[in-house]
Amino acid sequence: MLFGKSQPDKSTSSINKGLLLFFLKLFALVIIWECSYHFILQPSRIPDKQLTNVITAGVTNCINIFSPQASTYTWVRYKGVDYDSDYILKNGKAVLIIADICNGLSLIAIYLGFIILMPYPVKRKIVFSIIGIIALIIANIIRCGLLYWIYEHHPDMFDFNHHYTFTILMYLLIFCGWILFTKGGKVNEVG
Repeated sequence: MLFGKSQPDKSTSSINKGLLLFFLKLFALVIIWECSYHFILQPSRIPDKQLTNVITAGVTNCINIFSPQASTYTWVRYKGVDYDSDYILKNGKAVLIIADICNGLSLIAIYLGFIILMPYPVKRKIVFSIIGIIALIIANIIRCGLLYWIYEHHPDMFDFNHHYTFTILMYLLIFCGWILFTKGGKVNEVG
């Protein structure tokens, strides 16, 4: 030790390199996703249209099963000026709008981005990706169904729950998925 300074620890150096590499990959992945989405996927509405249709059909079916009214809910596609969306109709009147921006695609991208970047075996990544996407779609259907119920019974609470409560719950679901992914898995050796 010279003048009270110690030699850098090799394990600390490798951790710092690993973190730097992770964040560089994260930065590159975000740039690739944003460019791909805004210049290719969003204008063609792939997979937005399909995902919005799945969410809306799921919510419509849930409402029809659990709704005490005798009327049947249906859904239609609406091409708006600002955004595309699906409307859930009751007796021809729109009762819930599910826009492409609310279909959960960004949540799926966030979930998958972390899975892709982690140094785990590809098989584990594929399994957790499929299960995570399905869980996020089901959670989003439940979220939209509950938002419909809140709007029908407590409209004054709709905005708060839409913007805060369910947003936090969806991010908690993603975080839990990440925790499950990293627990019990064997990390690939990165040199």
